[in-house]
Amino acid sequence: MKNYDIYFEDQQIILSYTIASYPVKNDWISDKNDNEGFCLLKTFGLEKINILKKEDDTYFFVISNKINNDGYFIIDKKILGLKFDLLIHESLECLDLKLFVSKLTHFPEVSIFNKIDDLINEQIIIGGNHKSSISQDTIEFIINTLPTNTEVSHYFNSRISNVVNEYFDTTIDYQYKLERYVKNRLKYIPKSHIETNEINKLELNKFIYIGDILETELDKNEYNENQWQNFIAKIIRYIYPKYIEVFETIHVKSDFRMDNKKEIDIMMLDVNGNIDIIEVKQPFNNNYLFCKQTYRGNYTPTKAFSGTIMQTEKYLRYLTRLGEKGEKNLKNSLVKKNNGIKSESLEKLKITNPTGMIIAGRSNDFNEAQLLDFEIIKRKYKNVVDIMSYDDLLNRINSIIDSLKDE
Repeated sequence: MKNYDIYFEDQQIILSYTIASYPVKNDWISDKNDNEGFCLLKTFGLEKINILKKEDDTYFFVISNKINNDGYFIIDKKILGLKFDLLIHESLECLDLKLFVSKLTHFPEVSIFNKIDDLINEQIIIGGNHKSSISQDTIEFIINTLPTNTEVSHYFNSRISNVVNEYFDTTIDYQYKLERYVKNRLKYIPKSHIETNEINKLELNKFIYIGDILETELDKNEYNENQWQNFIAKIIRYIYPKYIEVFETIHVKSDFRMDNKKEIDIMMLDVNGNIDIIEVKQPFNNNYLFCKQTYRGNYTPTKAFSGTIMQTEKYLRYLTRLGEKGEKNLKNSLVKKNNGIKSESLEKLKITNPTGMIIAGRSNDFNEAQLLDFEIIKRKYKNVVDIMSYDDLLNRINSIIDSLKDE
């Protein structure tokens, strides 16, 4: 495409084409009738009316001279053979023919926007702040992922070798070469095709906000247990995004006690309908988790903490014993809590080895021995119950914040 160029100039988009002088100069454009159309690079459908000027052997065509109120150049749909006019924002750093045409050595040119247009039924908008626009990074990513000459060559060799190797023992494994080439190539494609910076900013602000509120409430320590339960229910989906629905105060039945209604603090539902539970206790201080006196130099859990672990394990046992009827009743109960709306995840609700989480107490003042013993307790129950202090929760949020700052 060395005979072509495309660029912004004087509020216009200009396409230049220099007539090749080898083997002989042939000004085929001048031979066209005024209303006779012609196509350049199998992409730009033009007529003589599009000619801005001619200098020596180079024609200059006006592809667009219209800019709308939002700063978008309007390229007539007839020029590119699209269903709608193409909009390109004036803020684009520069134009490049690679934006419009893909050219492989042994293949005809391919109109990129025409291929995109075949796949969608809406206007293509490049750059700017329009809600439906494609960023320059994204369109460059699309261009960079198109097959290269090497990739196409490997593909053809792969297809041929798949047949030939049935008859010869010395063929090269081109399928492997193709897969290795594609893998290595994609590894070096920039990841900026998604506006990760903007997403990171939003995520960062979200977690800073959650962390600040949690830290403030821990310092004030004015919430009762129900208020902490409500607070955790509001933020837990952001910290554990696998859960898409959260319900508070769920009653389940135990069939071997007189008081057979048990109350689960929080029940979480993932996109596949699987449930897990959380038991929330007040932060108190580190005296909630460990007894004041050690046993032979070891820190042991308090009765309240041990009781919370046992309580959570039993809730999980009750859930797994509900059976088909109990599962149906639980689903109906959650639908009621969801204002009668049976979401897709609720429709798929199933009890399959649910796990529990306990959020209780503070660990900010623990010494090294206490931290070690607390870790031993957490690991002892980790297959069933995930135990964390409020400071563990805060540390998790801060780790997410640090990770987002590094990106």
